[in-house]
Amino acid sequence: MKKMKKYLALLLTGVTVFTGAAMVSAEELPEIKIVAPTAGPAANIETLYFEKWMDLVTERTDGKVTFDYTNGGALGSYAELMDGVNIGAYDMTVTDMSQLEINVPEIKIAGLPFLMKNYDHLKAVYEGDTWTWLQDCVSSQTNMKMLTPYFCGFREILSVDKLASLEDCKDYLIRVPQVDAYIKSFESLGFKYTTLSWSECYTSMQTGVIDAVETALMSLYNSGFYELGQYVLLSNHMQAVNTVIVNQDFWNGLPEEYQTIMTDAFEELRSQEWEECIANEDSYRAQMEEKGCEFSEFGEEDQAKVTELVKGYWDEVTAEIDGGAEKVDEILALAK
Repeated sequence: MKKMKKYLALLLTGVTVFTGAAMVSAEELPEIKIVAPTAGPAANIETLYFEKWMDLVTERTDGKVTFDYTNGGALGSYAELMDGVNIGAYDMTVTDMSQLEINVPEIKIAGLPFLMKNYDHLKAVYEGDTWTWLQDCVSSQTNMKMLTPYFCGFREILSVDKLASLEDCKDYLIRVPQVDAYIKSFESLGFKYTTLSWSECYTSMQTGVIDAVETALMSLYNSGFYELGQYVLLSNHMQAVNTVIVNQDFWNGLPEEYQTIMTDAFEELRSQEWEECIANEDSYRAQMEEKGCEFSEFGEEDQAKVTELVKGYWDEVTAEIDGGAEKVDEILALAK
């Protein structure tokens, strides 16, 4: 750490530094404005930590790297912004990892329903070989690179009517993202579903087009869904993990010094973001209960049935990915 601080001090004062390949003067480094629209709400934890990261990068490059930044989906949905990064219309964004499975089937492995058991399990997966494998899969199959994972909470179900059993879920109309993992999972559990963009969900639930939504407590609270449905099923069916993605051509064209500063800033903030996400779970539940929400969970018998119901989807996913079953076994072995 002392070595890095010394390096940055030299870099930002204009002293020539040796990077391992060439002698570079900080004065020669270019000014860069990074176009980085995001789709998440302003109050979401991944949005706040992305903003912290941008501030760190601007500070540590002495203002040479700045950002053309908008949040809240002003320039498009998660899918639209991801496509924009892939073709180079934007430099980077923050996206729900599940959006990447359209182009990278291996992403489905990490998003299998009821696979991750708790936050200790989630940490072990995203700080180890599985995360590196997922990064490599994205880089080799798209023009994008994943830079860091943000934890946003396990996903739960908020509904107009109380859902506390699989029988309650049968033919109940829920909104899900246009992503196979969600569609197949909720089909397996007996729900009826419709696919809408997240920006349409509040109005759709308000007008009775849908009866339920599913996402992390953070998003349910920050988006005000407790005003529309006051029952929350703590299904923990999937984890909400977002990731920063960057256009590979853009990234590869950055000076190595900038890449190092950006990567180090992500590393410094990662553990802090994870721990804050975990601490927030109880806080969001308490705030929603104050607003009148009632929380329920599946009973033991239904919990056992859920595992069997989604097993067919697990088998379907692992069959289409080389070494998929082995990778799932590796992930399960990390559970504590």
